[in-house]
Amino acid sequence: MERVPNVASLIGGGSDAEPPPYVWKNGAVLPWAEATIQVHDAIYAAPSMVFEGIKAYRGANGLNVFRLADHLDRFANSMKTLRMRPRMGVAKVRDGVLDLLRANRFEQDVYIVPVAFWAGGGLSRAFSVPEPERDVDLYILARPFNSPLTNPTVLSAGVSSWLRVPDSMAPPRVKAVANYYNWRLAYAEASAAGYDTVLMMGPTGRITEGPGACVFLVRDEQVVTPDIVSGILESITRDTAIRLLADQLELATVERAVERSEFYSAREAFFAGTGLEITAIGSLDRIPIGDGEIGPVTAAVQRAYDRVVRGEGGHPEWLTPVSA
Repeated sequence: MERVPNVASLIGGGSDAEPPPYVWKNGAVLPWAEATIQVHDAIYAAPSMVFEGIKAYRGANGLNVFRLADHLDRFANSMKTLRMRPRMGVAKVRDGVLDLLRANRFEQDVYIVPVAFWAGGGLSRAFSVPEPERDVDLYILARPFNSPLTNPTVLSAGVSSWLRVPDSMAPPRVKAVANYYNWRLAYAEASAAGYDTVLMMGPTGRITEGPGACVFLVRDEQVVTPDIVSGILESITRDTAIRLLADQLELATVERAVERSEFYSAREAFFAGTGLEITAIGSLDRIPIGDGEIGPVTAAVQRAYDRVVRGEGGHPEWLTPVSA
């Protein structure tokens, strides 16, 4: 079994493909080279930028986007929390995702990233108060990726000394680029210490989540995951895993506060996120979790997830076909 220590690459799909021909911007499919913004606008955009990570998978019936409506609802809620008022609604963005995938004629799995930020900024406005009446630019990027489930790996994790920002400071349920500064500090620390990845605690000392992924553990014959008021993203992959555990494995998931030390006596642990999909955690703080390998529950969720996203394991309501 091959280890993949570069979690950033794993989350990003591990694809070295050239940029695709087209990008979507404010309702139009444009050549990649034409979808540009001014450098000084980027400075203004960064603090306010929100985004989504969505995947489309190729199966027997072609390319399908997984849980597109749920992702775009979360995208809209992120914009709403930052008081953005985009010039077009979710339905237009949905059409834009499909138009872009068709234009690029992808032949493999695709990672899709819608992005929103206030338009036409400048150096003097970079950190000013929100301006609800200001135009919001919407972009969609899409690139091929390699699914982590094609080569399952086991990650070593450490608990960071950096705390996850709480909802009262920078809500983790808002998928904002600015929130990822917190993760960058933690991941850099974990990497320097020789870990593949990291878990972060919140201000109460309870485990929150990992970089770009929620976390599950199996102990005392239960599957446990931090609840949504533990300072985590309201993860769509987390919800998918909970439902697959119930529907296909007949295992209920307990959602509650989770202590760091619970992982040391757990039989299994795994991440669930759009980028990592379902990825096993073999150790925490260099203490093995179970036997340090992919456990039976994790393996079963991985198989169920891979089948569902490819249209082979039920839940057709989660799939949006790309073909016209």
